[in-house]
Amino acid sequence: MPARLASFCLDRLLEAVESADAELVCVTWRPVDAPAASHILWDRHVGDHRNVYEQILAGIGAAAKPVIALAEHDVLYPPGYFEALADAAGDGVCYNTNLWRLNAHGFFRTANTHLLSNCGGARGLLARRIRAKLGEARRRGIPDWAEPRGDAEFRAPHPTVDIRHGTNFTGGRNAPNGRYRQSIDYWGECRDLRSSAFVCGP
Repeated sequence: MPARLASFCLDRLLEAVESADAELVCVTWRPVDAPAASHILWDRHVGDHRNVYEQILAGIGAAAKPVIALAEHDVLYPPGYFEALADAAGDGVCYNTNLWRLNAHGFFRTANTHLLSNCGGARGLLARRIRAKLGEARRRGIPDWAEPRGDAEFRAPHPTVDIRHGTNFTGGRNAPNGRYRQSIDYWGECRDLRSSAFVCGP
């Protein structure tokens, strides 16, 4: 994805992690500029579910905290997100439902609020559920659902933003009803976000 967008997302992620007094473990195909993070350079550059799950498991294995929050390189995470996830997870796996997508037309929502990028939970249980998904991917190539089963939902104090830049693992996305918003809580105006950070595709 565009370097400017990657850098903008990483900076927001680092701010949210720091404000939560959490740790960041990056499992990436290329080095990232995040000295405060642990880093695993991943040498299998294949865009499939199996690889995604193996990267997640490597990150869980390297993390020290009892609650794990999955994060993706093209999602904006606001301050307060990781604290809210840790509170909601308990001994289970949970999903944030306060999320928006963003493309060249603006911000939009869809009915699917259970995304890997907004998932987290108790370390051991989350690892087991990701291993089950990995098993599905090995057997069938593509699992029925990319996301593991959740036990709870929570609403982060500010929304996360899944940026649809056209080269996402799951491809581009558009508003299913054709309706877009030009501003949302916390992140502000779409045009300001675009001009300061990136230009995203449809």
